[in-house]
Amino acid sequence: MHFLGLYSRRHGKRDLCIGQAAMGLLHRHRWPGNVRELEHAIERAVILADSATSIEPHHLGLPTTDARSTPNGETSHQIVLPLGLTLDEAASRYARATITACDQNRSLAAKRLGVGRNTLARKIRE
Repeated sequence: MHFLGLYSRRHGKRDLCIGQAAMGLLHRHRWPGNVRELEHAIERAVILADSATSIEPHHLGLPTTDARSTPNGETSHQIVLPLGLTLDEAASRYARATITACDQNRSLAAKRLGVGRNTLARKIRE
């Protein structure tokens, strides 16, 4: 991967690789920020993987969702956000994760979040 090689050399961590779980997260993420978001995630991971030999999911700073069944049979999702995000960035990532959990149905996601579609769209843009 280009960015891994670039930032590994730049930060003096030449033996760094991407772990299997982190690679799975990279493949599942929708990349609304496109290549720049990928580049920033890899650079962040290289910097945070101080003594590790492989990048793990928590190094990437990407939201992860974990689907679980509730007692009434519905599916609930848990999102993990990295510390240090601004409130706007955390709200934006949470909104994107909710849309993903709702199979890209923005109306349903807005309803679950208790906001209108326009408010949801604004949160994603912020």
